[in-house]
Amino acid sequence: MKIILSRKGFDSAAGGDCSPILPDGELLSLPIPSSKDNNNYSDVLSENGTPLHSYMTSLNINPQSGNIEGYDGQSCHLDPDIRFSAKANRSAIWNPAFGAGPGATTHLIDRHGVGEGDLFLFFGWFRQTCQDQQCLSWANGNFMDWHVIYGYLQVGKIFSNMKCLPPNLQYHPHAKYGDGGHAIFAASENLSFLPDLPGAGVFKFKESLKLTKDGLSRSRWGLDPSVFGSTQISYHSQKSWKTNNGSSYFQSARRGQEFVIDANGNNKIMGWLDRIFC
Repeated sequence: MKIILSRKGFDSAAGGDCSPILPDGELLSLPIPSSKDNNNYSDVLSENGTPLHSYMTSLNINPQSGNIEGYDGQSCHLDPDIRFSAKANRSAIWNPAFGAGPGATTHLIDRHGVGEGDLFLFFGWFRQTCQDQQCLSWANGNFMDWHVIYGYLQVGKIFSNMKCLPPNLQYHPHAKYGDGGHAIFAASENLSFLPDLPGAGVFKFKESLKLTKDGLSRSRWGLDPSVFGSTQISYHSQKSWKTNNGSSYFQSARRGQEFVIDANGNNKIMGWLDRIFC
């Protein structure tokens, strides 16, 4: 099985801010701005049914679109779409899925052979919040901005012909982008290695989901070299393992959004995976 660490949601370039960790532990990944999609921040909901726009107003988050032509300040790209409660009045045939553009598709499928049974772990830039007299605000004190794993999808099937999608995927934003190298990764019904869990979903915050090493900037990860040191991670090399002032860390790449790890036969990586899900 290949594991893909996939960076999604707001970042410094798309959105311009971090996503919130809500006081109840919900990792509320904010979809990036988009001028091509029909979803608005007022349409996408948290687990308790509150529109994202409400949280963004409380936290003074104004999505930065960069140079997105035609952006209206409200529309967003809900992808990956892995949480049923993210939209009201979902169809019963909804299938969790993730869409990839031409560059990502080439990297994932053509270069690294990502296919059915492989596992996406979605991570993003998060910060903790606190609730005070019905007012949500960013937490102060020793809280840092972190890279955190917030969701997952095990690939059940890959679709590269947008004209031949089944009904349960025709809602997906990449369905209307045309072929041109796009692909949609549909989730399996259940996880192959934990069959009691669905093939896609989201996590509540816990320490094992943090990639960022405590006390360091968010791109410096606390991956264990005894687990990952001998494994190739795409866009990285052995030079990614660093030591500074006696602190060792893994320097994650700014280039690329999909970091592919081959976990076949690696019991240590599967043990790390168990700690994420359990």
